[in-house]
Amino acid sequence: MLKAKLSTAAISILLIAQLTGCSLLKDGNFAIILADTGEIVLTENDVAAYHTGGTLDLNDKGIEKWNSFLTYQGIPKLNGTLYNREFTISIQGKELCQGKFWSNVSSANVNGIVILDSLLKMDNKNHSIQIQSTYPGTGLLADSINSELDQFFGNRHLLK
Repeated sequence: MLKAKLSTAAISILLIAQLTGCSLLKDGNFAIILADTGEIVLTENDVAAYHTGGTLDLNDKGIEKWNSFLTYQGIPKLNGTLYNREFTISIQGKELCQGKFWSNVSSANVNGIVILDSLLKMDNKNHSIQIQSTYPGTGLLADSINSELDQFFGNRHLLK
């Protein structure tokens, strides 16, 4: 009897939260999502810091998630990585931008948002990805994108 009452109470809380638009889960407020599959590559829970201008430092969980997308053995291979796959970045369910995962070893140009470097596995020393507006070049992010990321990560005390 008590078990049934607790289950009913838990379901009621979840329904009320969903109906009021409240989320009990923090995961998903910021997400980098693969456009072709809808799979989430990274969320704010995978980020140790955001540096104004487009650099995300990943924490241990983020490093592990990033490396899980790199399926090659030994020498990096384009088809065993995120390279050239399209993504969207969203904040609180709103699409902020679209782009492609890219690599510094590529000689091809990209006009549009890129996340570098999609070929390399990360570790505790090399744990950053760069969001740029074009490749190659310094490609500073548009103010509309950068300010949204600054505000989001600043509110979470992750802005550096």
